[in-house]
Amino acid sequence: MSGDIVKLFEGMEIPADGYCLEASDLTMDESAMTGETDPIKKNNILKCIETRNRIIHEGGKNTAGRHDVPSVVIMSGTRILSGEGKMMIIVVGDNSCLGKIGAILRGDDPEATPLQEKLEKIARDIGRLGLIGSVCIVFVLLLRFAIVRIS
Repeated sequence: MSGDIVKLFEGMEIPADGYCLEASDLTMDESAMTGETDPIKKNNILKCIETRNRIIHEGGKNTAGRHDVPSVVIMSGTRILSGEGKMMIIVVGDNSCLGKIGAILRGDDPEATPLQEKLEKIARDIGRLGLIGSVCIVFVLLLRFAIVRIS
């Protein structure tokens, strides 16, 4: 349920999306969700902001690696590699990351984006133009055949 607190421990698979409240050397394997093979460090929001500010203060803003600042977001379907902590559940069920992937795999049709609608319109227009062009070509060829036959 949204708002519940879940205790995290090594080897656990995360049941829902949420935010890290407490962490003690918490690292996660997010490869099932993001394809990222490196372990991802997790920590609470205050520690994440503190680490980010320290890196900026030390002049490493443009040279820091993408995993130098720990993440606060914990996604469903990921697994804890080491450490322990607590998380607050924010999203459960079909609205979670794992639920959305499941909906895509089941073939549930999400509503089309404006780009998809425009691309479908363009595809219909191209199809109509191709059909009209082919009919015109067949008509011209039949007319040519008839004129050559008569003369």
